[in-house]
Amino acid sequence: MRLHNVLPEELGAILWAFDFGGQDGAVHTVGIARSLGFGRVRFALKSADLMRNDGRDAGASVSEECLARFVKTMEEWGKAENLAGGWRESVQLRELLACAKPLPEGSKDGKHLDLNHPFERNQFTSAKKDGLALSPASGIRGKVPASQTPTTSPQPAPGNSRPGGYGGRSDRGGPGRGGPQGKQGRWGNIPPSTGPAPRATAGPKSKDKVNAVLIEEKTKKGGWMAALLGDEKKRKGAIQNSSEVSAECAPGQEVELVVALINDKEVAFRWPK
Repeated sequence: MRLHNVLPEELGAILWAFDFGGQDGAVHTVGIARSLGFGRVRFALKSADLMRNDGRDAGASVSEECLARFVKTMEEWGKAENLAGGWRESVQLRELLACAKPLPEGSKDGKHLDLNHPFERNQFTSAKKDGLALSPASGIRGKVPASQTPTTSPQPAPGNSRPGGYGGRSDRGGPGRGGPQGKQGRWGNIPPSTGPAPRATAGPKSKDKVNAVLIEEKTKKGGWMAALLGDEKKRKGAIQNSSEVSAECAPGQEVELVVALINDKEVAFRWPK
């Protein structure tokens, strides 16, 4: 693993990520079967050979020092954001550690989206189009309290710049010797992992039956258009098979339609047969 020009806090973040800050039972997962509980791996730092950007060797204790500085930076950020319980109790860290909790091998809790579904064809595309998201990994439902919602990313201490960082190389698991001289620059922010987003409220999707109202506006070819009832985004669109709309219908009339296509900005309908 080769690293160049990293600040102590940044190096500490990488070291923390190896074993999630020493969290018991936390693992990384690799491979396409990870959602089924397979591919579990753990990382451990066997050795590190560090050199400061000014050419001086770093002491053997520098790894622990960098790790402590990262944790301190995150705690200060959590305090500045008024997070209840600080960074260690933040919803972001809670969900990250929940993601790192291994599933039993062969678990049925995980499931791949079907890319050749008989009805939806591609469940991944459908889920993305409908704005769906994963449930919280911790299993805790509900809205995130305002006290747990961050507004900014952690900032470096005043005067903290690249020349104070480290660089180097290692063959199996740690930063080491050989980093070039660092350049002046600002520290890039290290936001905590947000973990899986809470599940979005599902709106209407393709092939759903919905209530809509016929409107005066017509398509370029004179076809009917309708607007979704109760839709905050006020989406409207054409009825694709307008020729099948009952001759008794009139603008302003509420009807039941089938969603043919829907996204954040528009919708298209079909008249039910």
